[in-house]
Amino acid sequence: KNYDGDVMSDMIATAFGSLAMMTSVLVSPGGQFEYEAAHGTVTRHYYRYLKGEETSTNPVATIFAWTGALRKRGELDGLSDLCAFADRLEKATLATIEGGRMTKDLVSLYEGEATGLNSDAFLDAIAQTMESERGEGGISPALFSCPELEQHEAFIRKGKTAFFCPFPVLY
Repeated sequence: KNYDGDVMSDMIATAFGSLAMMTSVLVSPGGQFEYEAAHGTVTRHYYRYLKGEETSTNPVATIFAWTGALRKRGELDGLSDLCAFADRLEKATLATIEGGRMTKDLVSLYEGEATGLNSDAFLDAIAQTMESERGEGGISPALFSCPELEQHEAFIRKGKTAFFCPFPVLY
């Protein structure tokens, strides 16, 4: 039933340069949500990773699927810090790319000087961006912590949500 939507979302993502940039949210008539990266797995990268080889797999859609799910969980549970963390992670991801640090699939699309990073280095760059945003004085350090997250993780571990399932993230 979702074939047409699947094809259309892939075409739109490709038009913007990379299928790995497309995230998807499915909402059931019963009010359940599924957050996922719209693309499939990159099998050849996965097998290289298993061999200990370097890969440059773009995780943006996966990050945004998780931030969407975190935000929804925060909305459902009244955890504003969790929602704020999801927002910060998305902003840091985009700021990292806009700053010229990205996975190799995006380098040729970038106007300006760009550095193509492997998967691990790109995730480290996002973490560095979040840390630098925290220290620039314009953003309160409290916005970069999530005191409710520890309590929320305990709730999740009790099996009341499917949060820690690798894919898709369901609510």
